Amino acid sequence: MNNTLNHSWTFRWSLYLFIAFLIFSGISISVSQACLAASLIIWLFGLFKKYDDIRYYRSGLERYIFIFVIVSFLLAFSSPNIIENLIYIKDFWLIAVLVLTSSLIDSRDDVSRIVKIIIFIAIINSLVAIGQYMTDVNVISSIKFELAQKRFKINYDNGAVSGFLGNHLTYSGYMMVIMIPLIYLSFFKLYKRRDIFLILIKISAFLAFLAVILSWTRSIIITLPCAVIPLVFKRIKLFIGLFISVIILVLLIFSNLGPGKNIIRNIYDESSQLRIIIWRTSFNVWLSHPLVGTGGGNYLKEFKKEIIKISEKPLLKIEKDELNRYKYYVGFLYRNSTHPHNDYLNQLARKGIIGFIAFIYMLFGIFRFMVINLKLIEDRFSRYLYMGLFGAFCCFLAASMFQCYYTDEENLAMFWFAIGLLVAIVKIEKRDV
Repeated sequence: MNNTLNHSWTFRWSLYLFIAFLIFSGISISVSQACLAASLIIWLFGLFKKYDDIRYYRSGLERYIFIFVIVSFLLAFSSPNIIENLIYIKDFWLIAVLVLTSSLIDSRDDVSRIVKIIIFIAIINSLVAIGQYMTDVNVISSIKFELAQKRFKINYDNGAVSGFLGNHLTYSGYMMVIMIPLIYLSFFKLYKRRDIFLILIKISAFLAFLAVILSWTRSIIITLPCAVIPLVFKRIKLFIGLFISVIILVLLIFSNLGPGKNIIRNIYDESSQLRIIIWRTSFNVWLSHPLVGTGGGNYLKEFKKEIIKISEKPLLKIEKDELNRYKYYVGFLYRNSTHPHNDYLNQLARKGIIGFIAFIYMLFGIFRFMVINLKLIEDRFSRYLYMGLFGAFCCFLAASMFQCYYTDEENLAMFWFAIGLLVAIVKIEKRDV
């Protein structure tokens, strides 16, 4: 990015493909991952050839990440379906996002340009999501139908707002990781002049926030206040008003406003009841394999075994007239076995207490890195961005109590991108101060 033409062809093409990965991450998972794989291959070639502009930056996180990945790898051989277990461990190559982000972004100009790409992603996906909310037209499903049937048919979707992925984009951690850094940056000001770049940041932050609110993503909306956690370590009074406003907005939504007007009466809705059954069943799965877990590829089979056991013995305190509904839920989950809808319980059930401890150890290492280096960021723009990424990380972990974000490719890639950008900012600050 910075004097790109003066770089070697390996750096340029690795960078171009990495940018394509970021842009397509909000449009097509398969295309974005193909770009990521190509970027990684070219970068590794340049590293092997010892090109001067291809360097790996040691962040200090390697130990924490390596222990988690190697433990996950070894545990994959401790249960049946070894191939499926290994395929399930997406960390092996999606950590490449961390490596490429921290290595290719090498100046403050590079950081600024990456933010512009984030703005583009936020605006495009938010507008599509808001458009779907207003019209009930699922754009991506309509396009897919046209390509498959060779005739156009509008697909109406009254469900959750999906966005470009057609995969509940605003329902995922993907949009949250994009949105929170933009919200932080929207409070950055130049002292002498207005800048179109900063105006676009404010617009994209507003649109992304609106898309998430309209999607009524309970797991994200409830955990948004966790974005204030960086303030504990670096107090900036300018942000306090914003996040008090966010908390008040969440409370208002829970008090009969907006998409959640019936939430107080319906908090124990079908989705919540299903989750309680899933959580307790998944916990029983772990109790059957406490040390090493079921394995990533063997979990659904074990889940079905446990769900059969509870078909006649309700886990919930329900009235007799609701027993039929409970049995329907259990039968539905047996036919449509799913992940535990909780990242921590997912790690526990699939990898046992050993894998769970390794996972927590990795998260602790990342959190420690963020706290220690927060005080080193002197550049104002970089500090706002750093705190936004830090806040997104905290919200990601909190929302993971209700979803398995860490196992979805689009969410996992964006998780490592946020960590990689944090590492790049620290690298630049340590070098330029």
